Amino acid sequence: MLWVILAALLTLGLDQLSKSAIRRVLLPDQSVVGIPHIFLFTYTQNHNGAFGLFGSRAWLLIVLALAVLVLFYVAVRRSMRGSTLVQIAFGMIVGGAAGNIVDRLHYGYVVDFLQFAFWQSYPVFNVADSLILIGVVILFLSSSDGGRKVRHPRTVMDQPESGGRASWSESNGEEIEYASSPDAERALRRLRQRQPGDRG
Repeated sequence: MLWVILAALLTLGLDQLSKSAIRRVLLPDQSVVGIPHIFLFTYTQNHNGAFGLFGSRAWLLIVLALAVLVLFYVAVRRSMRGSTLVQIAFGMIVGGAAGNIVDRLHYGYVVDFLQFAFWQSYPVFNVADSLILIGVVILFLSSSDGGRKVRHPRTVMDQPESGGRASWSESNGEEIEYASSPDAERALRRLRQRQPGDRG
């Protein structure tokens, strides 16, 4: 969990520092050009949830944020054990959610200040929102890759010294499984026949 903690702390720090800077240089609803034609810095005090949902009750929004974090954790806890990238992505989500929760507890609203100059109808957002979105995308891509890399037995060959036969996936030749009985061998052959692109 070390990478989760580090990513969460870094995300929280960047979020709070950026919000503090905006509060020092801009007044509420004031806007300045950040990157011409791309970004505006528009300081808004967001009392509502994402995209204006769930009203303005801070306690409800905090509870919802915590519930979403728990759901994310349940969904990715196994993947985190073997993937630093998944740990970092989840840490970004935790840190971003924590940043917005800190705002609601401290101010009663969330400090938003990033706005697309070319898409001003899109809600104003902040660093926490951005890193949460990046974390979610990373988790989605990681789970998609994992689904494509499921190891299936691809090759079956005699293993007389083991008293049976062996199969292994072409994607990971080091992981060898043995069929030490005729029933297991038949099961391996049926599985192999279902795999597209197998070589004899």
